[in-house]
This record gives sequence, structure tokens and C-alpha cells, in this order.
Amino acid sequence: SPAPNATGWLITDREVSFDVTDATGVDSSTLTFNIDGATNQTCASGLTCTPAGDPTSLNVVYNRGADWNYEQTYTANVAVDDTVSPANSQSTNWQFTTEINPDVGPPVLGVHSPSTGQTGWVITNRLVTFDITDDIELVDTSVQFNVDGGATQTCGSGLTCSWIIIGKQLHLEYTHGSDWAYETSYTLNIPQALDTSSNNLNTSWGFSTESAPPPPGAPSDIEIHIERP
Repeated sequence: SPAPNATGWLITDREVSFDVTDATGVDSSTLTFNIDGATNQTCASGLTCTPAGDPTSLNVVYNRGADWNYEQTYTANVAVDDTVSPANSQSTNWQFTTEINPDVGPPVLGVHSPSTGQTGWVITNRLVTFDITDDIELVDTSVQFNVDGGATQTCGSGLTCSWIIIGKQLHLEYTHGSDWAYETSYTLNIPQALDTSSNNLNTSWGFSTESAPPPPGAPSDIEIHIERP
């Protein structure tokens, strides 16, 4: 298991199991197993082989230790000798294919402030907030943010991040280091926000700040009325 040519194998089902039989006896010390020609696993290291010794029927279990990749065909390779002398050697392989990736869409930018295209933003309001959502599972440590292509901010380093819904909706806050400049357009960039399937949100939005007030002592609009005597 999985069976030869199996399809739709769950990526979270990490175990491969199979039986090896021989009428004389299976020399378990000679058994090797690998996936796609990678490092050989043996009954002494990497495989669980039962019963111990050289039985006529040996059950072998391999645990990959990590999820498989989506939509990938793997080849399982086995080689083993029997217990006669000289030994008869046997090698074989089979293939199986994992399930289709159900998560094909990237995370999405949710509510954000300043909003897209907002004008007249008060320069003393240094706080930028935004939410990122994903329908499967967002990776919070992947999020990168910057202002106008400047220094990259990440969760715990420039960004304050908190889950609204764990794995699904992340709230982020960035505090600009100084007041914004008057009458200036800024671009807020999220070059990276990954989900667990490596789908990436790469987006940006802009806003502009308020107009500068007249300098102290500057004349204001004055209406002059002249009345004839």
C-alpha cells in the first residue's frame, strides 16, 4: 500500500507498506527500499520489519516522515535476497500518484486601512492595518511588507501579526517610523504572503496624504467690501 498505479493517494498518508514472501525464507538483512532512487532504507534503519529474523513472510512499513507532494508520481523500489545459498535476489518497483492539490488560489488581501486610493490621509496617523485571508491555510511567517519598496517588514520584525481565525485570517499592523509627508502618494506593497501550497499573494495599493496647511502668518482669503458714501 499504496497499490501499484494507485492514484489520488493522500499526501498526509505517509506510510508505505508491503509484504515480501519466500517459501524458504526472506533474508531481512539484505532488504533495501527507497523512493525515487533516494537513500536506501533497511530493516536496521528506516524500516519497520516484522516478524524479526528471516521469516517466510515479512511485513515492511516505511514512514516518509513528511507529507508527499501534490500531484506527483513516486516510484517505490525494493530489493531482497532469500536465505538459500547461493541466494536468489529479487528486485521490483511500483508507482503511485498523489492527490490533486485542492488549493490553487493565493491568499487574498482583506480589509485594509488606508483603503485603496484613499486621499487626504492625516500625516500623523502612522498606523497601517490590513487583513490577509486564505481558504486553506496561510503561513504567517511568509508575509513580507514594505512602503514604496523600502525595508522589508515581517511578522515580529516591523509587523504586529495576530490571528483572527487561526490559519485562515491574519490581522497585521505596521506603524510608520515618522509622520507621513504632506501631499504625497505612497504605495504599500505585499510582495509575499504564502499559503501552505506555496500560492503567493503579491499585491499593492496606494494612498495619498492631506494637503499642507498654510504657513503661520500667511494671508487667508479676505473679502473686501467698499461702500460708497
